[in-house]
Amino acid sequence: MNEEKQQQLFKEFPVLFRKRNDVIDKKSPYWPIQTGIHCGEGWFEIIHDMCTKLQRLNELENPAEPCKIFQIKEKFGTMSFYTHHASEIQRDVIRAGEMRTCTTCEECGKNAYLRKSKMWIHTLCTEHAKASGYKLEDWET
Repeated sequence: MNEEKQQQLFKEFPVLFRKRNDVIDKKSPYWPIQTGIHCGEGWFEIIHDMCTKLQRLNELENPAEPCKIFQIKEKFGTMSFYTHHASEIQRDVIRAGEMRTCTTCEECGKNAYLRKSKMWIHTLCTEHAKASGYKLEDWET
């Protein structure tokens, strides 16, 4: 995800990303978020929607020990979203958002499918799958 979109999330949701600006310590569980969000921009709206809900739930049910995000990345073609202190409802929000990435192009946000190559799995629309060299299904050509 580009730096501008990451900064938008960090600025808009400071409680969720509050360990973002700590001194970088590779032994800290928050070290991954200090290196940024590692997925394509097509998932920005999903992440933003999740953060909006998580922040509101922090305010309603968890103000003393709020949920904090320590990593967001693409893993095996879908988004992996890691937190500390998430409530059961917040974990449901996270699972629902992660599931949305199974059908959303990581590059552009259009409807997509999981694509497998010999070494990689990505969720891409037809256009980005073709541009990335994935074999298209017969119905896509």
